[in-house]
Amino acid sequence: MMNILRTAAYVFSATLFPSLVWAQEAVVAPVTDSMPAAPLMAETAHATAPEAAHHGGLPQFDPTSWPSQIFWLVLFFAILYVFFSRKALPAIGQTVQNRKDHIQKNLDEAAKLSAESARIKSLYEQSLKEASSRAALAVKDAGDAGKAKLAAGLADFRTRAESEIAAAESRIEQSKDNVLSDINRIAAEIASEAAEKIAGIRADTSQAETVVRTIRAKAKAA
Repeated sequence: MMNILRTAAYVFSATLFPSLVWAQEAVVAPVTDSMPAAPLMAETAHATAPEAAHHGGLPQFDPTSWPSQIFWLVLFFAILYVFFSRKALPAIGQTVQNRKDHIQKNLDEAAKLSAESARIKSLYEQSLKEASSRAALAVKDAGDAGKAKLAAGLADFRTRAESEIAAAESRIEQSKDNVLSDINRIAAEIASEAAEKIAGIRADTSQAETVVRTIRAKAKAA
């Protein structure tokens, strides 16, 4: 059985690469002498060797071998297409879609927090305007003592309002930082999984996240 397989491999090599078979004739001859079907295969190799010598150059440029080369090339790319279309690409697409949905959810939450901050700021400005109007009327009616008291109350109100605004802005900035951190982590996971799916290389997620942060920092600086 092994002799038959070797003989078939030899004939296949002689068909695709006649120059290679012709160059290895001295090595193959002792093996083929011990096989029953070897003389016929050796004659095939001898018949293709002068043809390769006649054409010269690389055997893949020999027009007589183009049909077989095209066949195996088409078969190889067909196998690659089937593999990527049924295995790798759907998995990568699903991962990207999941990460995209997660990022969109975080962005929506950040937009809600930003809208809430704008609302609080608007209320603060409106309240400050109303308080200023009331303070002006009270100051006009109450005199110097009332002016001092109202000014102190207004200052206290401004301080408390500014403190609340600062706290709200701090929470918003913290939320933005968390969202950006999640985006960096998700981008690192996508890059790591894409590298594993396409190239078979498992990248360290922390290193990938560091690279993403560096790129984002450079883009922000530019």
